[in-house]
Amino acid sequence: MPPPLAFYAFLVGAVTTYLVLVELVKRAFELWAPFESLYVETGALWLIRGDDDSYVRSSAPILEELGFPIEQFTIDEAARRYPQINFDGVTSVWLEHRAGALMARRACGVVRDAFIKAGGEFRVAAVNPEAPPVDADVYVYACGPWLGQLFPDVIGDAIRPTRQDVYYF
Repeated sequence: MPPPLAFYAFLVGAVTTYLVLVELVKRAFELWAPFESLYVETGALWLIRGDDDSYVRSSAPILEELGFPIEQFTIDEAARRYPQINFDGVTSVWLEHRAGALMARRACGVVRDAFIKAGGEFRVAAVNPEAPPVDADVYVYACGPWLGQLFPDVIGDAIRPTRQDVYYF
């Protein structure tokens, strides 16, 4: 059985009011450019309920300035373009054109391969308190949202995973 989708890809978008975060996304795009198979541009449709779309609206100038076009649709326009979506209760619709999916598993493989090519040693190991210690300069614990449970004294509840529903169509 293959791992869940989260192990294969994660959504990359730039909607934020923090300039530094959009600059980081822009830099990431530049670094991914040579690896076409790592990133699939899909766009992200932002559906806002209620009267306050100020977060997306205030993000738009920052995004536009750094080359991330964002477009607002009327509800009627959105319904025509995306007939598979029920827009009842939606008050504002925005399309972030350059958002997409980064193939996380492939990206990790590219980083690993570059690390090994540069002389690094890579190994996958399980933590076993009864085994002899592994000697290394740096240890990476890739445990996702469980990191705080493994190191409660260091991390505690600093990592708070949230569920994000993402639909591809």
